[in-house]
Amino acid sequence: MNTSGLSVNGPAVVPNSTQATKISRVLATYHGVVPQNKQTVVVGMHADPNDQSRAANVFRRARETVQTEKYGPNSFIQQFIPGKVSSEDFLVQQTNLRLEAKAREFHPPNETQAQTNSRMAERQGFLDAMASGERLWVNTYELEYRKTVAALPAARGLERTRLTRKAELYHRMKDNPPRCAVDLNTLHSRQQCDQAKMIPLGLRNWELILDFWQATITDDILTSHLEKASNVVDIR
Repeated sequence: MNTSGLSVNGPAVVPNSTQATKISRVLATYHGVVPQNKQTVVVGMHADPNDQSRAANVFRRARETVQTEKYGPNSFIQQFIPGKVSSEDFLVQQTNLRLEAKAREFHPPNETQAQTNSRMAERQGFLDAMASGERLWVNTYELEYRKTVAALPAARGLERTRLTRKAELYHRMKDNPPRCAVDLNTLHSRQQCDQAKMIPLGLRNWELILDFWQATITDDILTSHLEKASNVVDIR
């Protein structure tokens, strides 16, 4: 027996799909996937050829079910990762636009009035681009929030819980659009503004990407990823 209360020795008779999926979720919690070599743990070892064939089919379906739950198109992780990448890219965009605007606050030597006018117009253009991006962020999350709230009355059980969490997230995200991640008061030249620019996530080296995801994957994120297993194993 393990901490989930399920036997690790394998069932004496071929389990049904529900039972096999339950055991598979425990294995996937510990291993990330359901290992192929854990078939006997899930469906047991059987002498009868018919039982062997049936057990193999039950195990295959259980593995596919759990794999789809954890990593399929509708899984938490498939929705979380693109959203997090998009949020980080938006933060990079807003930060770098603000740095471009900040850089244009510094007067080059011997600047003519026409050059000053052009520089200030460029500064305003970057600020306008920032404001446009922020409006898009707010409007997008407002729309998703309203759609989610509208779907709540018809939802039941786990689906209602998920929608409630989504609505709370969308409302929180709507009210907190990413803004400049750099303290502008520490910048005193155009060169410093350029040096402070953020690198888009997809262009960072492996160490920086790893740092980003390690800081991003919290206990709450892991709990959501392992949601389906929460009724058969202590995921704490």
